Amino acid sequence: MVAFDRSHPDEPLAVRYPAQGTFQLSYPYVLTTNSRVTLAVAKAFEGMLRSEYARAYVRYEGFRTSTGAAGTWPGSYGLTTAMPRLLTDPGPGQAGKELHAWHVLGLGSRFLAINDVSAAMATPAAPGGPTLEQVLGRTSAAGMKRFPDSTQMGLWVFASHLSGALPYKQLVPIGPLPGQFGVITRRQAIQHLAATGRTVPHAPTALYGTLLAAYKQMVANYQPQYVNDILVLTAGVENDPSDISAATLLRDLRPMVNPSRPVEILMVVFGVPKDLSDLQQIARVTNGRVWPVTSAAQIPQIFYRAFGRRICQPHCPRGHP
Repeated sequence: MVAFDRSHPDEPLAVRYPAQGTFQLSYPYVLTTNSRVTLAVAKAFEGMLRSEYARAYVRYEGFRTSTGAAGTWPGSYGLTTAMPRLLTDPGPGQAGKELHAWHVLGLGSRFLAINDVSAAMATPAAPGGPTLEQVLGRTSAAGMKRFPDSTQMGLWVFASHLSGALPYKQLVPIGPLPGQFGVITRRQAIQHLAATGRTVPHAPTALYGTLLAAYKQMVANYQPQYVNDILVLTAGVENDPSDISAATLLRDLRPMVNPSRPVEILMVVFGVPKDLSDLQQIARVTNGRVWPVTSAAQIPQIFYRAFGRRICQPHCPRGHP
């Protein structure tokens, strides 16, 4: 940064030191050869690095010395000669955790989005206000902007008997968001369908059967280079007499859960339905999560939380957001 500010005086970078502290970067000099000639050259180079000229040059380029001494830095953009507050050095197990997080962040995300279009979604979110379908549809369409182009996504809708005997219907198959879907991109198609979806009048909700079918598909088509999840937007109602029960769903889910092919069920539920405890138990079996919401303003943050769960998957603690 010091070098940049020196070469760009009209557009310098400003400094902000982390309030929580930071780790100190070090640049160890390690000799890993048995060759006498190479060792002699390396030792000579080490001696040069320890010279007063090298120390002065390092400070000139913006680095501190090994003792933390700073160079003559300009203070007008927030630089300080005092050392920032240093965090405690990480323990032996921390490196493995950080490498795991780095690996997971390098993975893409692969979501099957499932939107509820049953009659329950025609319920007003508030007296005289928009319906649950309008609130969830519009906010989920806006939330699509938060997913990077590396994301793969598909879209189902569900109610009861939407496609013959099936309670769900595929509107967009899973694929890259920037990929073409007809004359528009997959991202645009999902945004449009989510924002303009229509509830099915008088249709009950076959939520449990839909979740089972979605889980089977995601496990069967699991892609290890991605984090594979099911993201459900629903009123949280299960009232189709022809559908399977929560107990049957749990019984069928448990043997399908495979730590080597993790698929989480993540549900955004508007309100606090009477079946909320069943939904939480279903999500927990897959190491997933249920987020009850009472306001549309809460939903964009949930998209971030769903994305953030990549770090701990497949071992996210129950309290993880």
